[in-house]
Amino acid sequence: MIPKPYFVIKTHHQFGKTRTKIECPWCETQFWAYNWSMAGSGKRCPGCGSLHGMYLGAQEPPRKGTGK
Repeated sequence: MIPKPYFVIKTHHQFGKTRTKIECPWCETQFWAYNWSMAGSGKRCPGCGSLHGMYLGAQEPPRKGTGK
């Protein structure tokens, strides 16, 4: 399982909190994520469930029906 790089669409700074809009390389869904979340445990794509991390890239989405 080789991670893919995700695409940064936009970065937004407000009240000391930085959010980044990213595009999932697996399903092309665009969503917002806080940078602290990306640096910590990561953020799951609402479209396919793949895990996006600041240093890991986008992990492959979980397979349906396997529970993993």
